[in-house]
Amino acid sequence: MSIKVSIISEKDVAPETLASHGARICYEAVTPPLDQLKLIDVKGRLFGTGHHTTLQHSSFTFLVEGMSVSSVCMGLHVATPFYNTSQRSGRFSRMYDNPNLTELQEYLVEYFPGEDVPAAMKFVEKGLGLYSDNIARLREIALEKTKIERPYANEKYLATNVPKFAQEQLRVFVPLVAPTALDYSIDLPTLAALYREAWSPEFREIVSQMAARVVERYPELEYMFEEDKLGRENWTPIDIAAVPKTMTAPSLAVTNVCYDDDKFVIPAMKDAVSTLYFTPKYLINTQMHVAAQVEVSLATMGDDQRHRSIKRSAPQLTGAFYVPPLVKEAGLEEQALEFITDFYNLGEKISLPMMTCIAPYGAMAAYGKKMDLNALLHEQGKRTCWCASAEIHNIGTQLRAQLADMIGEDSKLVQALAPSCYAGECREAVRYCGRDIRADKAADYFKARMV
Repeated sequence: MSIKVSIISEKDVAPETLASHGARICYEAVTPPLDQLKLIDVKGRLFGTGHHTTLQHSSFTFLVEGMSVSSVCMGLHVATPFYNTSQRSGRFSRMYDNPNLTELQEYLVEYFPGEDVPAAMKFVEKGLGLYSDNIARLREIALEKTKIERPYANEKYLATNVPKFAQEQLRVFVPLVAPTALDYSIDLPTLAALYREAWSPEFREIVSQMAARVVERYPELEYMFEEDKLGRENWTPIDIAAVPKTMTAPSLAVTNVCYDDDKFVIPAMKDAVSTLYFTPKYLINTQMHVAAQVEVSLATMGDDQRHRSIKRSAPQLTGAFYVPPLVKEAGLEEQALEFITDFYNLGEKISLPMMTCIAPYGAMAAYGKKMDLNALLHEQGKRTCWCASAEIHNIGTQLRAQLADMIGEDSKLVQALAPSCYAGECREAVRYCGRDIRADKAADYFKARMV
């Protein structure tokens, strides 16, 4: 299960050529074509002096396979908004139905040598056991609750979504050492920065291989990735002094609002292409913002990280473990408390980086968010729709409710944070959730859900 990185796409012009062209076009009246371009001293005049915008023209797309989900949500995706990523959904991980325990153990031995791997594996196996022992029961409960909450859901919808609902909620017991894969696009200066700041054994392995693949293609760039510059200081979001507990809902608290109803422009969302940041009349929305503090499961934090136009603080695990509605209905809250207690007790046996690697999806993290209103609209576009997961819907409706209290239910922003069915129309087509739009009252659109 060793991490493997390969380049699957790149620009067809060498990075130092692109950087030289960018630099010359800024400071010369006439720039020669690429085939006649005289290269400048990129190392001395651009890289070494911090003029890195010229280097941002060069980017690479890597396929990264065999790393843990933890190394993504508490590594690559924590770091920076300067990337694009397409990650394999957890629903398609081999971790659920046929986990390879030998492979997981070898992974932990490789990246955490000398540590108490048996203690870590005992915890991993307990979580996977809780999942496998209860998944059939959760599917039964999910089917029952889906038929109640979504009376117009047809048989095809039930067959497709009920197993997903059960897996989505029961995965709180699955450790983040679960293997995943992603396509990851990044420009050169960002890769150089991540190389210098990599804060876990897995993260260092990933960026080291990325750097190595680049230098293999372009040996002249070796100076960007000198071995003594590789980050060595570990960071983790875990405080082992946190008190283990369970929570049956995520939490969100709006901490600051800068809003003017007269200036806010409601976007006409008629196209699948988001134009919020590209239409002059919408740019006034970027001068207003909402800040909030959230506490959500690591599963939902991972989903939240996809919205890179939002500024976030570093996450901190709080000691809490999220017990979703179906898991609570199955009577697993006591087992959940025991499980998260076992996790924090591991702090006596293994290092914090290794604990981070095997943290369960249900462990809850707190962090701050600050979003201009275009970013907010983009993020919340489907979060009050029932096609969103129960936990994501929960924090979306909490946000809307608090904003309604602060700036008014009738404000244009609050009205824009409602699903289309709130106005009597479903735009999800074949993804229609099956709820009774005609019978539901306004308040029902933002009520708690089981699935």
